[in-house]
Amino acid sequence: MEDKYNYLQRKSIKLAVNSYLQTTPTTCIAASALMMFNYFEPEKYPLTEEKEMEIHRIIRFWEGGFGEYGSYPKLAKYAIDNGYRVTMLMEGPRKPNPIFFPHDLFDDFMNEFLPYIDELSNSENFNIINGPFEYDDLHPFVEKGLPILVEINYPTSYPTHNIVIRGHKNSYIRLVDPINSYQNNLVDRFNQKIKLDYMQAALIFSKQTNLEQIINGIPASEGEIEGIAKILTKFDPITIRDDLKNMNFNKGDILVAPRTDPQLTSLMTKAGGIITDTGSITCHAAVVSRELDIPCIVGTELYNNKGTEKIQDDDIISIKVNFDENIGEAKIKRK
Repeated sequence: MEDKYNYLQRKSIKLAVNSYLQTTPTTCIAASALMMFNYFEPEKYPLTEEKEMEIHRIIRFWEGGFGEYGSYPKLAKYAIDNGYRVTMLMEGPRKPNPIFFPHDLFDDFMNEFLPYIDELSNSENFNIINGPFEYDDLHPFVEKGLPILVEINYPTSYPTHNIVIRGHKNSYIRLVDPINSYQNNLVDRFNQKIKLDYMQAALIFSKQTNLEQIINGIPASEGEIEGIAKILTKFDPITIRDDLKNMNFNKGDILVAPRTDPQLTSLMTKAGGIITDTGSITCHAAVVSRELDIPCIVGTELYNNKGTEKIQDDDIISIKVNFDENIGEAKIKRK
């Protein structure tokens, strides 16, 4: 297996997603979504045709004909209305090959698709990530215990199909297909399947909860603090000035970043605490935090709970660092 997939060898994941087979040719999205909802709430979402069709009638583009296919934005809205946070990965859309997908029909779909995206963008429980993606971009969600609905070629771009990712083992992706049940695909083969000529799309649901999650790391500066998390998702020296301006960082907020360096010092002086993905007891974040006398945890990725991936913007974070007890932890409480 190629070096770029070594992370799959380190940890095998198999989420307990029960298999369900779609009952009509146009309900693969509803059937796949039902498997995901059942994973979170088995009593509320039994794997039955009645529940499948109940979801389908809400998420289809329109009644009859081609409109009977399911809509990702309508499904996202349904999930949010039922207490879920939704992340959507999307690349496109763009005009398909008119021989297989007439442009007037494509426009009809987009007229039902894009306005829902605009509406969803106003929800605090919806996040859209634009751009092309591969399994490398999806596996962090799976490591958090979240199955993923994704559109694939089946066997070509016309028609497409929808399946659920439930984990990985070595160079294989574990899938649940509402036509063929449990399947395994090589990573490279899977990455080819999700590259449709007019769009890439995937949905991740997470159940809204007030339960605390704990992020562990290396204790770097002692103290205890509670504050609102502000995330710097990447550290690019070229764009860092603009990225910092867009953070809306207030005094007392918790800075969560891949790492820090002198360019972040002015921001760090306002922080109530700091959490970084990388670093050690002698890194920049650790040294400056001790000078500022604020709690700091570094190297969270070493504990398989990278802060910039586990923590979301505006999460309420409580940090506790104690050298004597070797404690470096942050508790997350969703707003």
